[in-house]
Amino acid sequence: MASGTHVPCGPCRYDDVTKDAKRWCTSCEEGLCEDCENVHRKSKVSRNHQVISIQDYRKIENVSVSQVCEHHGEKLEWFCKSHEEVLCMVCVPSKHKTCSNIISLSIASTNSRQSTALSDLEMAIEGTLKNTKQFILNRESAKDTIEKQESMIETVILETRTNINSHLDKIQEKLLRELRSSSHTCSSKYMKFLEKLESTKKVLTTLKEQTLYMKQYSSDIQVFLGTRQGNQRIASIIGSIKSEICATKDFELKVAIHSLIDELSRKVDAFGQINVSECTSKLDFRDHKIDQAQMKINVPTSRSIFNVKLQLNKAFQIRRKYKISIRDCVILYNGHILIANNTNRNKLFQYSNTGEHIRDIEVSANPFHISVIDPDRIVVSYQDEQFIDIMSSNSFIVEKKIGLQHGYSAISVTDGRLYIETPDINYDLSNSLVPGKNDHPLNTSKCIICSKMSHKRVKTLHTISSAERLANLKDAAVRACDAEMINRIEKENFLNKAVYHAACLTTYLAYRPKSTDKSAYDLAFEEVLPPSESVFKQHVLRAMWQSKVWVSANLANPNNGSPCAFGWKTAQNDKLEPVFFEGQMASYFLQDLIFSCKGKNACQEACVCKEQGLPCTDLCFCQNVGSCNNVQSVSADIADDTDEIS
Repeated sequence: MASGTHVPCGPCRYDDVTKDAKRWCTSCEEGLCEDCENVHRKSKVSRNHQVISIQDYRKIENVSVSQVCEHHGEKLEWFCKSHEEVLCMVCVPSKHKTCSNIISLSIASTNSRQSTALSDLEMAIEGTLKNTKQFILNRESAKDTIEKQESMIETVILETRTNINSHLDKIQEKLLRELRSSSHTCSSKYMKFLEKLESTKKVLTTLKEQTLYMKQYSSDIQVFLGTRQGNQRIASIIGSIKSEICATKDFELKVAIHSLIDELSRKVDAFGQINVSECTSKLDFRDHKIDQAQMKINVPTSRSIFNVKLQLNKAFQIRRKYKISIRDCVILYNGHILIANNTNRNKLFQYSNTGEHIRDIEVSANPFHISVIDPDRIVVSYQDEQFIDIMSSNSFIVEKKIGLQHGYSAISVTDGRLYIETPDINYDLSNSLVPGKNDHPLNTSKCIICSKMSHKRVKTLHTISSAERLANLKDAAVRACDAEMINRIEKENFLNKAVYHAACLTTYLAYRPKSTDKSAYDLAFEEVLPPSESVFKQHVLRAMWQSKVWVSANLANPNNGSPCAFGWKTAQNDKLEPVFFEGQMASYFLQDLIFSCKGKNACQEACVCKEQGLPCTDLCFCQNVGSCNNVQSVSADIADDTDEIS
């Protein structure tokens, strides 16, 4: 390619005539004056060549695309599709004699501007440039952090110095020199890497521009060859960057003040020690091809609370200037911890993820519960206050105040829904929408509001359906009347009540009442709880499965498992039937003894067996006198006689 201020006309120079070119032929790679351009266009051999202006040529003048074989020095004219190699006339017979997929380079370069390889090259350059810019920002931030750490440590040193005598002058200066030396060493290492990154950035920027111009103005062959050579070059740059970031370390400056600083005049010979901890940098070169291949898919996973194992990650001391009462805490998206101080000081405490106190935040009232809505907002409820606040999680300015009909306490935000604990189960939040980040409202019309109620209200709202009543279950256990009992089940009503009353009953089971409350406690459970532990287990399993169904209702293909593993069984007609208990509730002798008629007269309306719809047994008084008029007993005797005859 020509260079310099003027581009000479190639054909004229061949005739020893010096003339400036006005156009440039990318195929012939020489300049053309106006006369030669006209001849060039008329010639059959060159009429299809791409001719561009000298101004456009200047843009690709420095784009280095070799069209000569690096092994033989001949012009590249062929392309082997089997080996994906560009060949000259010498390469074909020497190394690719048996290859059948050898085509002309002009054919191979057809549509090279729209090729995937060129697109990949552009994306690789763009991705590498983006990575480099991010690395520069990261290293600049790391350098600033070192400087801030230096400043903070220097402040600690100077503040400590003011509390001791003149003996500290020498060791203070010694420690400051060590600090500056360590800081300078760390900064120097950062600067070296920054210089390399800046250099790489310039190279990538130039390569990006050259590739763009090559795409617009170069010939197809040049684009094809330039793409391959560009890929080799960018691969080399990427390898170099990866090698550099693997060797790059992050530094953190720390200071340890001597524990015997009060006795330094007698024992201490050093003001402290500057510790530089090294760790592998968090620089991650993100490959654009990996980004293309990856697709995030939310796969619902079934988890049980019985498999959850807690592990302590971090413990820190909370600064205490006055009385505090921690009621709730959340972790914000930036890693900071927000703590609700449930006292009359109306404050939230903000701590960093390392346990450092950041600030105390004034709120509207005595904070009770906190929940995170999104990366920019939180919601706060207050004890005995009839409103909640939607606040910015950055400035903690109240963006919206929602008035309520009662004093609320516990709150939670999940999947765009606001859950609030309230004493009024009929309370409607449909008009109290929380605006979303992009003006999408929080859907409170579908909120579940769980009521905090006394024993009496629990009994009213969470009564087990008639199919699970004590007498019916005992009837099923003793006389094996499962089919008849299941026919009386209101299954829809059963499912609707299962999930919330099982959860509330489980909570009350953990309650330990005082002796003065025991009678009320027993009364509350007499008709609410299932008659045995086994029955209650099946009941909770059914509630758990129904919860899984509701939680995954928004999924296209939920994986909730089989209901037969959660308190249900399949009947002969393929319909689901509830499993009320497992095994025999008691021995048959004990069952007969418990349910035997204790009446002094023959079986009348007051007979316990008759009331429960059970046949009398041999232990009943009426059986001994032979005057039983219990229809169930007569039917049972007929059935027994029939069995003996058969």
